[in-house]
Amino acid sequence: MTFLEVALSIMSCNKVPEDSFKDNGDGTVTDTRTGVIWLKNANSCPNKFWHDAMAYCSNLQSGDAGLTDGSVAGDWRLPSKEELQGIGTDPPATWEIGRPFVWTMPGEPFTDVQSDAYWSGTTEVLHADVAWLVGMKDGQVGGTYKSTAALCVWPVRAGN
Repeated sequence: MTFLEVALSIMSCNKVPEDSFKDNGDGTVTDTRTGVIWLKNANSCPNKFWHDAMAYCSNLQSGDAGLTDGSVAGDWRLPSKEELQGIGTDPPATWEIGRPFVWTMPGEPFTDVQSDAYWSGTTEVLHADVAWLVGMKDGQVGGTYKSTAALCVWPVRAGN
């Protein structure tokens, strides 16, 4: 295989197919590959510090943020680092720095996806005051102190 053929093969394996996300018609979208349910509106609240983002998610329920899904407080949470990484790749993938991947910024059926960084619910193993984040523009991951940055919040819950 030529370099171009290898690159195209990687790209075709990692591009998210359009039918990977199902609009449930109740303010939620199901990732058909993983079963995770995402809030359809990816910008339902102002940017928040990590602890406030965690509280926002845990208090989210049907009747809030365009939800009519019957969810109750406690159903929603911040996505894991892996869930955020996987929303822009197919199959859902995680990666290390320097490992090639092809990222597709989430679009339809989601609304108001920001190109900024989103909080994950994953804490850095060696530093309990640092949480992982994922940039939606390019899929890059990083960590930042939970109390010094206000970032985007995109709640998820387990599938039915």
